[in-house]
Amino acid sequence: KRPTERERGREDERVRGQSNNRSGDQAQNKRHRVLVSRLRLGDMGQKNKAFKARHATKGQVKRRVAGRVSVVKKSTAHMSSAAGKAARKNERLQRMRSQREQIRSTLRGDRHLAPRVVMVVNMGGLKTAEEVVKVAHELIVTADPNATSRLTARSTFGEPFTVVASQHTTRLTFLSIPPGANNTTAILDAAKVADLVLGVVGGDDLEVDDEGYRVISLLRAQGLPSFLLSYLADGKGGGKPMAEKRRTLLRWQQTEVPSSRTPLPLKSRAHATQVVRLLCQRSLGRHPFRNSRPYMLVSEARIDNTTSELTLCGYLNGAPLHPDRLLHLPGIGSYRVRKLYALPDANTLHTHQKLAEPQLLLEADSSTQDSLIQLATPEIPPEMVREEDMEPAASRKKRSLPPGTSSYQAAWLDALSDDELVDSDEELDEDADDMTDESHGKLPAAAASSRSTHEKQEDEEDEEEDASEDEEMESWRVREDEERDFPDEVDTPRDVPAQVRFAKYHPLQPGQSWDPYQELPLEYARMFRFSSWERASKRAVQEGKTVYQLTAGGMDETKDEAFSSSADRPNASDWTGQYVALVLGGVPASAGKVINECWATGVPVVLGGLLRHERCISVIHIVLRRHPQFEEPIPAKTAMDLHCGFRRLPNAKPIFSEYSLRAPQCRYERFLHATGGRVTVATLYAPVAFDGTPVVALTSAADTPPDAPRQLIGTGHVLSADPERVVLKRIFLTGLPSRIGRSTVRVKGMFYRPEDVQFFKSVKLRTKLNLTGHILESVGTHGEMKCVFSAQPQSHDTVLMPLYKRIYPCWPPSLPESVEEVVLGGDELTPPVALRQQSTSAQLAVPASMASTSVTSPATLLL
Repeated sequence: KRPTERERGREDERVRGQSNNRSGDQAQNKRHRVLVSRLRLGDMGQKNKAFKARHATKGQVKRRVAGRVSVVKKSTAHMSSAAGKAARKNERLQRMRSQREQIRSTLRGDRHLAPRVVMVVNMGGLKTAEEVVKVAHELIVTADPNATSRLTARSTFGEPFTVVASQHTTRLTFLSIPPGANNTTAILDAAKVADLVLGVVGGDDLEVDDEGYRVISLLRAQGLPSFLLSYLADGKGGGKPMAEKRRTLLRWQQTEVPSSRTPLPLKSRAHATQVVRLLCQRSLGRHPFRNSRPYMLVSEARIDNTTSELTLCGYLNGAPLHPDRLLHLPGIGSYRVRKLYALPDANTLHTHQKLAEPQLLLEADSSTQDSLIQLATPEIPPEMVREEDMEPAASRKKRSLPPGTSSYQAAWLDALSDDELVDSDEELDEDADDMTDESHGKLPAAAASSRSTHEKQEDEEDEEEDASEDEEMESWRVREDEERDFPDEVDTPRDVPAQVRFAKYHPLQPGQSWDPYQELPLEYARMFRFSSWERASKRAVQEGKTVYQLTAGGMDETKDEAFSSSADRPNASDWTGQYVALVLGGVPASAGKVINECWATGVPVVLGGLLRHERCISVIHIVLRRHPQFEEPIPAKTAMDLHCGFRRLPNAKPIFSEYSLRAPQCRYERFLHATGGRVTVATLYAPVAFDGTPVVALTSAADTPPDAPRQLIGTGHVLSADPERVVLKRIFLTGLPSRIGRSTVRVKGMFYRPEDVQFFKSVKLRTKLNLTGHILESVGTHGEMKCVFSAQPQSHDTVLMPLYKRIYPCWPPSLPESVEEVVLGGDELTPPVALRQQSTSAQLAVPASMASTSVTSPATLLL
């Protein structure tokens, strides 16, 4: 039945009444809440006074801007209304193009238009150096067809070859690295200055072989630049199809170098054009330590024996060159700058900037340059000088020295008396677990670089030497495992009294620190020390990045790096990217032979700049991480070759300690462990290096066979230079509880004489289950003792007595042994008579590609 009109009206009235009641209840509840709040705050409630400032606060402005940068617009009032819109649009487009070009230049790294150094290296399949050079020549001809006339059979082999890719407005410098087992030094030195690495894979299988893995490991250790991978094969040989080979290369690249592009083919001129385009447009990856130092890849060198001057030609790169800082040649030494010339460049991008003749840019002032002294001069008080030291050397009695003893060690042994010599022999015996093999009495194969040449020849002729070395290495592996399972535990000898065997060790109470100036060796008197390493490092790096102006009185600092130079006041940053000639003073005649050998073996000659104080020798601490592929044990004081920035440190023998950033004293470690990526600090005597300089540790060249590649031991960076950092060697004398009582415990096996128990009675004891105690008295005549502990020990517990001794690094043979030998060059160095009798201008083996340059001798530069 349908509702009538009256019934529908009544229903609507009832619904409206319910809604009105609901809204009335809500309003009543709101009034109730307001009343309650007023009762809590007072009759009238709390009203804060409004802030009536005319300007917004800093916080309000910051929240309103939200990180946006306002663009200051130029006034356009002078423009007509008709052309105003078009002018503003044109100005906006120009600003966008300028910003885009600035970002592009920053990514490409061509701020100063320096040539891009491209390192061409074999990653697998290429057997000879001619195949690698052929790849580089193909890219050179593709980039610049006019460079064919300058190419020779040895172009890019150890020597740089620069071309102009006019289509991309970029200059490229190609450098080929020869394949083989002896190219480790060439790879590391080239990686120090390379901007791009082009890895080439050849052969039918198109696989990265063991040499390719070794190359990528070395590049990662030194600091991997931008990497590109290419392959040469056409896919006709081999059992797998070409698509599967490309997928294999792509998987390897995604695993090893994920940031690089897809592997590119190099089968035709079109493919070479694509590779050249990527080399010109690829963003550059450089190590941070190169941003604060100038460096140069040497393309030509000449030496003048009369003036002891070495002239090096190449493109200056990196930070602005400061004439007061020293320059370092790896494997030769550090020297001062005398003159800097700008040379005519045949590979310039802008022909209107080409010089007609050499131009003198600066002539350094020797009075303001850094000193060449590497060691501090110790001041020994007269009361410390002994009478026997004043005797002439000829009247002293000579001792019979073992073969392989250096002159520095011989001087120490001659200076020791007979009693002191016995004590030193005992100390060598107590360190037998670190330096010698107790069973064989000789160094391991990895640490046998101190043996004489005659002994090495006899070992090579001996057929049983390989077997003995294997047994020796196996003994070191067993010792490393024991050290990992039972760290620092030492057995007390039965035939020697413990108070004599451990006379050099001292106990340390909890919270007690070792005095850093206690019982220091004489080498520490010649070390440089920084009052604040962080402040000195930050100041030196900032000074290296600062731009300087050349004035009549010298170099003035320029705070603004965007300063535009003028003809009257040139800017030091204008020299970066130019083809220059650097004249170094005080260079010995042997430098020419070293440079010739480098170019003959395919090793590039690199010139690197040093920061202030980086000439000084101090106690350097290096954060070192062992390479996972190196499986042989590495005991402390093992001879290894270190590449520290632009420097090489051959036959370094560092000691190892635990990594602690702020602790004044650290525990000595007998081996470089590799468990779980463990980080260790290596300590040695070396020149100072700032700014986290990268460090690469290799096996010693003297211990590596000629036909075997040098293995990568570990990588790291320089932590600090601090002679006050104490490295403590800890040992635990162990004993076993034999009779456990309620209050006392009888311990045996720690000592074997009652006199030793009485001597070490004051030393605190501890157990492996964290109990502490002390010695009460000796029991019997066999070294047993009665002890008291903080709780009753268990029968399977072990009693420990901790003793400590400070360890110092060994003096490496690559460093000078006296203060008189540290002057490597400079204006004050007088050439010897034999040097004067040689030819006045002995020319080095100049690369054939640079034979046509206008620079023929240093005398021509002076014109």
